[in-house]
Amino acid sequence: MNKNLIRECIKKCENKISLQLGEVTDLKSIGEGGNGLVYSGVLSGKEVALKFLTIIDSDTKLQRFKSEYFNSMLIEHNNTIISYLDYDEIKIENSVVPVIIMKKYQMSLKRYRKNLGREISFKDTISLFYFLVDVLDDLHKQGVIHRDLKPENILVDEKGRFYIADFGIAHFTHENFAVFIETKKKERLANYNFSAPEQLEGGREPSPSMDFYAIGQICYWYFFGYTHRGTEIKKFASEFPEEEDARLLDELMNVALRQNSERRFQNGNEIKGFIKQYKESAKKPDPYKEMEKLQDVMTSVDPDCYNSSVCIESEEEIERFVSYLSKTSFYQQSLWFNYGIGNNFISNLKYLGNKRVLINSNELTIKKIWLSTSNRMYDDLIILEVETIKEGNIKPFDINGRERFSAAIVDKKYIVSPEQVDSGKVKINGSIKRISEVEYEQRTRFNEHGKYFIGTLWHSSVVKENDKYIFSIQNIELDKNAVEQIQRNVRINKNDYILLNL
Repeated sequence: MNKNLIRECIKKCENKISLQLGEVTDLKSIGEGGNGLVYSGVLSGKEVALKFLTIIDSDTKLQRFKSEYFNSMLIEHNNTIISYLDYDEIKIENSVVPVIIMKKYQMSLKRYRKNLGREISFKDTISLFYFLVDVLDDLHKQGVIHRDLKPENILVDEKGRFYIADFGIAHFTHENFAVFIETKKKERLANYNFSAPEQLEGGREPSPSMDFYAIGQICYWYFFGYTHRGTEIKKFASEFPEEEDARLLDELMNVALRQNSERRFQNGNEIKGFIKQYKESAKKPDPYKEMEKLQDVMTSVDPDCYNSSVCIESEEEIERFVSYLSKTSFYQQSLWFNYGIGNNFISNLKYLGNKRVLINSNELTIKKIWLSTSNRMYDDLIILEVETIKEGNIKPFDINGRERFSAAIVDKKYIVSPEQVDSGKVKINGSIKRISEVEYEQRTRFNEHGKYFIGTLWHSSVVKENDKYIFSIQNIELDKNAVEQIQRNVRINKNDYILLNL
């Protein structure tokens, strides 16, 4: 059926058509898609929208159209998807034209954003994100994957409330819904700007992660005015530095918009858990509780370190110390290392075996660990004595026969050059993969510093006033007396919080 024939028919009938529900008057064109037309009209004094299927070149399209109406009526929701009123068919010349009758809404999200006439606020954006996540999570739990989320398919009523529309290519599970058509894997059901990349390729099973990708793109577009493409992603925290949740939304976008579907959010519970964990980590920590956690690690390894100093150097003791420390839940950016000119918070800590430890990207070989603690927790001291490059015992990485002191570990077993990671792609067994498709970890074995001090933000050993002193003792020999002297020297400078609360 040619679209123009429907337009001409409506015009000849003075913008009226007769349906089983009654006569629809005042028909006006309000939209057009690849397979149909959308009109507004008045039925029994109420505004309605009519969606005509005009291109029926295969039974698939007709069955999808029927599925949209029938299965959408089966969805349980709290007034969050559009109201479907009826399915009907009209005859024009020798053709039967299917039509879905729906409640008429004021406008689409696309027009709503354009009509705001002001800058989009952070509250507007994050509220839209939470709405979409809640609604889509509910749909997913019922067995519905939308697959075509975009601004045109989110409608807005006169009170500014949002509704999800157009389930034309949605996937409905067999258990809960009628099967009108089986989706074939090779089908490419997507819209270019907002759909997940795997939808454009085809050959993938429908997944909730597809909808979460679209949510990320919609919210990014809603504020910035365009969808995200490439590697550089704009930050809400840069636009709204005063908003506590701006950085949270950035982190949510980073996960939702990952190219690799397996690394995106897989369900609403993951998103809610992510938000909860983020907000808990963002709370201001109790400094004394943080220092108490570290002291507990020290005394669990060797209780003799209390009111004294001890040295541990066996592999068993070193592994136990690193294991306890890595498993202790410190608040975000509370645990630090310091060698005088390179103090930083510890974001990655693990034992690698054979007395080797990974601190962030630094792969270190430990010779000894000195521990000293007391009832003045802020004076507690942890010193890692480690191998340096000058000693000549550090083995470089072997990357294709070339010795390198820096590398990237891909998928926990493949060693590649850092330049490959910087390029955005890595070569694994002759196959080229994007960085977004693999897990990787930067490593460096080049270490010039013999002593790493470990402490929380509130320990004297990591305050900047002690940096110069700690750098000056990098090459001295340590024994019990030397460690106790170091402790007395660093005790002179204290964290501001400690000074105020002594």
